[in-house]
Amino acid sequence: MTLRFIVNTTLAVCLCATVQAQEVPPEVMAKIRASIEARYPDSFSMQKTLIDDQIASYRFLVQYAPDGITREGLQKMRSPLQARYPDNYSMQKTLLEDQVASFRFLAGYQPKEVPLAEFGEIKQRIQQRYPDNYSMQKTLLEDQVGSYNFLKTYAPKGVPSDVLGGLKDRIGGRYPHDYSMQKTLIENEVKSYLELRR
Repeated sequence: MTLRFIVNTTLAVCLCATVQAQEVPPEVMAKIRASIEARYPDSFSMQKTLIDDQIASYRFLVQYAPDGITREGLQKMRSPLQARYPDNYSMQKTLLEDQVASFRFLAGYQPKEVPLAEFGEIKQRIQQRYPDNYSMQKTLLEDQVGSYNFLKTYAPKGVPSDVLGGLKDRIGGRYPHDYSMQKTLIENEVKSYLELRR
């Protein structure tokens, strides 16, 4: 009987602590309500829907601990979102989940079309520019790979191979490992070349 009482009491305390940890602090709730009420002063159903969503998002963020990501790493992802959207927990949740998904994607991303050393150079440049923004890294890396593959087979009609080769060498030398920039500039040069010969 005594053991059951101790176990039940311990469970109750743990449950109470969990509920309290999930509760939204009054000052946070006040900011959530004020923002939404100001936007939708006469739509109480909209207020309720958005407030409920903000509360659910706040509670999600308090407990969020995705596998394979350290607490420090997660906070580095979240800090810019908190600064940009300090009272919008729904937006923080959406963007943080996207950051985590992008982080996981990048961990296993190695396109076969791009040589390993070249891909490493491309990836390193992007990581240095956006060290904790994995969503941006993913977007830019995929764009670079797409541009690399495009340029490998790019052979526009009406442009002699030596002219195109010269453009690729000159622009490629100026922007090494930046295939998105190369693609943009080469296409622009080709367009001008063709227009001049009409």
